[in-house]
Amino acid sequence: KALASSAYTAKGEDLDVQPAPAVQMETGFEDFYSHLPGLEQITLDSASRLSPKPIPLADPVGEPGNEDINPTAGTTTTCVVTSSADSGSGSLRQCLVSAASGDTINFDPTVFPASNPKTIAPSSDLPHITQGHITIDASEAGVILDGSNVPASSNVWAQGGLILHSDGNTIMGLQIVRFQGQGVKIEGSSSNVIGGDRSLGSGLLGQGNLISGNGVQGININEISGNNVVEGNLIGTDVTGAHNLGN
Repeated sequence: KALASSAYTAKGEDLDVQPAPAVQMETGFEDFYSHLPGLEQITLDSASRLSPKPIPLADPVGEPGNEDINPTAGTTTTCVVTSSADSGSGSLRQCLVSAASGDTINFDPTVFPASNPKTIAPSSDLPHITQGHITIDASEAGVILDGSNVPASSNVWAQGGLILHSDGNTIMGLQIVRFQGQGVKIEGSSSNVIGGDRSLGSGLLGQGNLISGNGVQGININEISGNNVVEGNLIGTDVTGAHNLGN
């Protein structure tokens, strides 16, 4: 009832074979395996074959060497804007700050009625969208994003209502007006969608945006951006499309 192996050490051209220390078994293979860490649940069946039972895996979170494991990685959430205030709980600014890639921001239609849009008036630049794959969807509500209270910086070309520094974002259903710089700026990124189908959604323009009265441009897409889509928007007009608001 002993298990032995051999260790080999080279001596010049000769090979010296030395027995390794034996492992003494008390009751056979069952006892041997019962002394191996992590194999306590392996047993021997009647035919003397190893029959493993499931061994629960330890939760890696919190174990040394696994500090970077995020148990919520890959999940997405929807942040609902419930306040027209510039900041604080339920505000658009707070949703932009807390958003992670893949998240959606939409608007409570009881606070922002589709037929009677309500205004959000930021007093400073909104956070730039750097996470990627963020959807801002006001197509079922009435939301005016009015930048007339945002002070002009020394470089208004760098300012705007919503500035995208990442790929795969969607902005739809908003009225983006009176910002010092651009209404929407896409900076060095791709596969973004500004607008959509105006027949979808209960808002005045459906998935389309109204982008008018901004100081520099309605939509600025710089030359190193690509594969971006702009559709279903009214740019430089009122919601009827009949009156010129400039841009």
